Amino acid sequence: MNEWLFPKITDYFDNQQRNTIFEYSQMLGFSLQEKKEQALLDIKTAMFEHTAILNDEQLTYAAFIIADDIYKSANEISLFNLYISEYLEASAGAFYQILNQRGFVLHYLANNLYAGTAGAGMIRPLQFFRYFFLPAGIKYICPHEIALELMKRDGLTVQDYDANIAQYLDEARLVGNSVIEKCHENNDHYFNLQIDGEKSNFAPSLARVGEDNVITVFRSEPPMAGTSCDVLFPGAEIDMKGAN
Repeated sequence: MNEWLFPKITDYFDNQQRNTIFEYSQMLGFSLQEKKEQALLDIKTAMFEHTAILNDEQLTYAAFIIADDIYKSANEISLFNLYISEYLEASAGAFYQILNQRGFVLHYLANNLYAGTAGAGMIRPLQFFRYFFLPAGIKYICPHEIALELMKRDGLTVQDYDANIAQYLDEARLVGNSVIEKCHENNDHYFNLQIDGEKSNFAPSLARVGEDNVITVFRSEPPMAGTSCDVLFPGAEIDMKGAN
């Protein structure tokens, strides 16, 4: 019997009452190694069992809900460790691989405001978010985070970020757009975070809205429980509101 086979596929990520991603990941992380490895296999198996009974409409809706909960969880986390990435690789990673195999791709677009220094208010988008999305099989694209990598290329460090971000953002956006185009070519899922950005920054992604295999999520409200996203499912011609 698989004790990790929960009633609903969204139960592995739910962020309504508690941060289940954090709780389950820590539960596994502090287990004995053999028990942890078996649990991660059981979670992957559970993902296949859940998705096997979902039709395409249910599957694409779950894709939106799961990504949105990952974002909310990442945004509120106060302690990060690699147990979170391991849990997300087994759960969300398996799910988004199946989503791809079923012929669908997720484009999650977020335009949110983060303020503060690289070591304080900006620490999540600059240093944490990638370790939530990449294990889930979702490319993480954020010009501000790319700018930090460009600074490191030039011999700067995170301590130099605040004084230099303005001069690196234009190049970072170009790099981000090239990554997005590559994702489109390869049918890769991605999370495109623009920090207080212009709508034009989303042009490459918005050009794919409504295609037969593309799920497009747009979030401008803060990533927390009770807020809403705009969601366009494959082939859709009108906005559909999704609150979670």
